Amino acid sequence: MKDLKNCSQSILENKVREFLSTGKNKFYLHDITRATGLPLHEVEDFFLPLLKENEIEGSLEVRCPKCGIEMGIYTKYPDIPEELYCENCGHSFQKSTDDLEIVLDVKSKFFRVSPKGRLNLVDRKLTSCELNGFLNDSLKEKNPLEKGKKFEYFFENFMAQQDGFTFVDKHCRSRVGEIDYFYRSKHSEHPLWRSYNYVFIECKNWKDKIPSKEISHFIVLLKRKNLFKCCGIYLTISALSPEANTEMEDARKTEKLFVLALEKNTLPKLIEKGLKEYMEGVCDKIVSKS
Repeated sequence: MKDLKNCSQSILENKVREFLSTGKNKFYLHDITRATGLPLHEVEDFFLPLLKENEIEGSLEVRCPKCGIEMGIYTKYPDIPEELYCENCGHSFQKSTDDLEIVLDVKSKFFRVSPKGRLNLVDRKLTSCELNGFLNDSLKEKNPLEKGKKFEYFFENFMAQQDGFTFVDKHCRSRVGEIDYFYRSKHSEHPLWRSYNYVFIECKNWKDKIPSKEISHFIVLLKRKNLFKCCGIYLTISALSPEANTEMEDARKTEKLFVLALEKNTLPKLIEKGLKEYMEGVCDKIVSKS
């Protein structure tokens, strides 16, 4: 059942992106239902959490049951007058859900692919040696501002070498904080990718150990976007404190979140294996211990 639900969600996400690629931000719910061939309840189950989180805005379009012309758009059903009159054909009728179209307006950036121009990329295939060089440059840098820029340069170019991951957004602010990076996974062969379509990444170039409050905030951000089935990576050039490690382990157990830390000593192995293989290996170890 879970695999079927994930399959339906992937179909719906791809269909929304397809609609947006035509330049439209708004579309009818029935258009999505008809285009995907999915049952209405599955389509509604997909969009309802997005509506609640204001990732998508919904409105009600009243249409004349006789001539089909649009007669107005309303935010809520109670706002619609009880008695309606169509000036186009002269038909009078009482309001009914049968005469409504649900209009969806996409606000979230999850369904859009941001231009790669926002990333500082080398326009060619890079070797592991070159990526390690970028990483070492960031580790050796003394100036904190330059260190952060160099660490971002390393990470963005590392991700550009990873097949099957699409850049979604960078430094995207929300009501609860800033998200460093979002990537969408196109993989499906491992249970990890069948459960999580997005990778949410926080990059920290601090030299001191990461305290538990930082991980707590990271988990809050991850939960805020978890309706998109995000897994989380906390990437740091230092290490987590023991309390922070406990916080992350508790989130995996009690919150059922897939969240992991990539610390300084693991980054060379990450470069060697690549993100997909490395994360799958960590996932398998976590599952075997649970």
